[in-house]
Amino acid sequence: MPTAKELLAGRTLNNGWKVTQRVAHAAGETGGHFSTGYLVESPSGTQHFLKAIDFEAAMRDRDPARALQALTEAFNLERDILNLSKSKRMSHVVTVIEDGTETVSVPGPPPADPPQTVQYLIFELAHESLRHMVTVSKRLPMSQALSALHNIANGLRQLHGAQVAHQDMKPSNALRFPDGLFKVCDVGRASMKGRAAPHDGLPFAGERTYAPPELLYGQVDPDFVVRRLGCDAYLLGSLAAFLITGLPMTAMIAEELDPAARPAVWTGTYAGVLGQVRAAYARALDRVAGEIPADAPYRDELLTCIRQLCDPDPALRGHPLTRATLAGVGNVYDLERYVSIFDRLSYEAKIDERRKARQ
Repeated sequence: MPTAKELLAGRTLNNGWKVTQRVAHAAGETGGHFSTGYLVESPSGTQHFLKAIDFEAAMRDRDPARALQALTEAFNLERDILNLSKSKRMSHVVTVIEDGTETVSVPGPPPADPPQTVQYLIFELAHESLRHMVTVSKRLPMSQALSALHNIANGLRQLHGAQVAHQDMKPSNALRFPDGLFKVCDVGRASMKGRAAPHDGLPFAGERTYAPPELLYGQVDPDFVVRRLGCDAYLLGSLAAFLITGLPMTAMIAEELDPAARPAVWTGTYAGVLGQVRAAYARALDRVAGEIPADAPYRDELLTCIRQLCDPDPALRGHPLTRATLAGVGNVYDLERYVSIFDRLSYEAKIDERRKARQ
């Protein structure tokens, strides 16, 4: 039986927005377990994207009160982060247009259940996700991949400037808009410094396939910068690896590890397995290097960026000059240098592609 959030297609919401159709997730993309997506039309006729959420599932939990509290806190945090990014004009974070509630009656055998409340967020409409682009094209032109990394690094840096860590940066959470700009989306697993979130207690809030290795082994640093912002730095580097190989860095490390040293099996400390993880990481980097043409002008610097961002040791992760400058006084994972590097490398890749097209 459908839930309230799955029954919005064809409705005109109480604020005048028309829900035109439900949006299916593209192959390889993951959607929110408690959310459903729709295309909507504003009263002025422009198209946007609506994310609908209901809390009915919480009522079937063994502890409905706590489950409902967790869902409500998570929704409010997501809404507040989106409104914060809008007020601060974060150009590389998807913009929320409006939020609201809708009362929906769910059909069923008598006696009828009371109407349910659906919360929703309305966003600017993107063209497609980075995940969908890779699924369709198999491999993006490197100039476009580097341009995407430049935009995404910018979006993460904007969030970090507001003391927000995304924590779930993966291909499906990067959206391309009609003007070619990529923006970071889906802050449903984000953490804000100084504000508790229901998922803060998890070793890793996002999808485990992309998680930094230290968190998979249970090494959870209490420092917000190390645990949260250091996680985002790793996810950015992993995204770069994905755009080159089709696999996130974590998956490649797992494939290169001795099975006895994998997180699900290892019972010792992370320090005790770090040497093996580093060796597997070196082999994973070799795989990335093997996918980049040897004559590409951006090759060495791009590999250096990935090596720095995905370092299995959080104490060594990030740009060494940034670490030396901000150690003890700021965010040692600041992404400013990578924003500039990816921008420059995307230009170099474009020139290289044009040169090869003329040959």
